[in-house]
Amino acid sequence: MLDTPAPAQAASHPVFPGPPDGRKWLGGLCLVLALAVTCFAVAAHLADAEGVWQALRRLGPQVLGLGLLLTLCSLLCRIVRWRFILQALGHHLPALFLVRVYLAGLVFSATPGKLGETARAVLLQPQKVPLRHSVAAFITDRSADVVAVAALGVGAAWWLGQRHLLLELVVAAAGLGGLLVAALLRSPRGGRWLVQPRPAAQGLWRRWQALASPITAWAGLWTGRRFTVCVGLGVLAYGCQALLLAAAVQAVWPGVGLAACLLIFASATLIGAASLLPGGLGAMDAALVWQLQAQGVPLSAALVAAVFTRVCTLWLVWLLGVLALLSFGRQGSRTA
Repeated sequence: MLDTPAPAQAASHPVFPGPPDGRKWLGGLCLVLALAVTCFAVAAHLADAEGVWQALRRLGPQVLGLGLLLTLCSLLCRIVRWRFILQALGHHLPALFLVRVYLAGLVFSATPGKLGETARAVLLQPQKVPLRHSVAAFITDRSADVVAVAALGVGAAWWLGQRHLLLELVVAAAGLGGLLVAALLRSPRGGRWLVQPRPAAQGLWRRWQALASPITAWAGLWTGRRFTVCVGLGVLAYGCQALLLAAAVQAVWPGVGLAACLLIFASATLIGAASLLPGGLGAMDAALVWQLQAQGVPLSAALVAAVFTRVCTLWLVWLLGVLALLSFGRQGSRTA
């Protein structure tokens, strides 16, 4: 695995403050939730309040229970993948501790591009996980998500007898392109080009090294076997979420097939990610509703199916993340 040590000045591990205060994040989450509920109420009124109420009643306890189960299965796949990534970097940490850290990091997905999830480095510092490894794990995790969601959409389109060139391009660029770049960086010449000091620009070099070190660690992770495992677990994780959408759609307005729901979910997820809005709020929701309407689903039913999916896959996950963050306390946690 390529992970070239940085020079002494660049390799020193910065001292992070304690973990963020989970109570502040819980307060912020409540404010955003209140805004989201208000927006849903307004949308329901404009769509058809009676139709929305009837669609909500059709969900029933079975769909609610299935939604919870599929959400937990999705989280489990993502946590297993993250543990696999850290172990590939040489960090074998207690399972319960990793679960808490991963869930706590999901709180910070409420940032553009989910860049806030790099805050897991703060929680991993007491376990002597270098910053470059925390960032490399984040890059690998997010890259696998993009490829997995796009691959899920491509598979659904093929199932429908269609071609989705944009999703195929994403798979080729993020997946195959990433493998090629990683292979080049792992090569002796590529590795030397990335990390070899430039005596004429020491100040600039130190800044470049801070960026290059996580990239070299990522290149060591992004091999064929690890790529397959990470993307495969991502397909399972987001496949569970897409099944959740399909179950909700079948409950409120039967007639939209499973493959169509998979394609709708994959497209909407990537639209939300491309918007760079926190959690894709607004963008993914609108994409889900618009695509469901294009399949003949009434606005009221589409709105309920989309909101139910987002409550399970976003709001519930954020709540679990806040609870995990609170478990660390303001002064941090030692070990699990």
